[in-house]
Amino acid sequence: MIIGYFSTALFSLMVAFYKGWHLALTITLIIPFYAKASSKIFTGFAAMAKVTMMAYAKAGGIADQCFRLFKTIVCNNQQEKEIKKYNEALENASEKVIKQGFSLGLSMGLIGFVRCILYGFGFLAGAYFLVNSYSSPWTGEKYLVGDILTIFFLISISSSQMGQMITSL
Repeated sequence: MIIGYFSTALFSLMVAFYKGWHLALTITLIIPFYAKASSKIFTGFAAMAKVTMMAYAKAGGIADQCFRLFKTIVCNNQQEKEIKKYNEALENASEKVIKQGFSLGLSMGLIGFVRCILYGFGFLAGAYFLVNSYSSPWTGEKYLVGDILTIFFLISISSSQMGQMITSL
């Protein structure tokens, strides 16, 4: 997977810099922030899955124990105690899931914020290059809207792939 992420990021950057290195270099300033935010969300997914599994496994262990010792629990009239123990384990699991969901929501909000900054900065720089009639150093032609969008989305794809690559390491 790392090779796929790396090659996609590299070739996206290469094509973006070929299409127009002025604009690509300008938009590339946002990549470290986007990659860091992207890696946070993927790390959050892994942590959330692990914590959720452990919390619900504890509740499942209590239920399994009750089923195996059903006669003993009924003979000693301990049903309410075991129900209370099981409900406490489920409440603990629910609290952990809510906390993880909150942190995951913050991470997704961070990615959205950084993406909005990337969009705003990219389109601002692209509009600046259009208005001032910058030309591409490779072709000598002026930047077109299609070139700006191509460069912008290639940089966006590259930064997303870098974030996934960081998570896989």
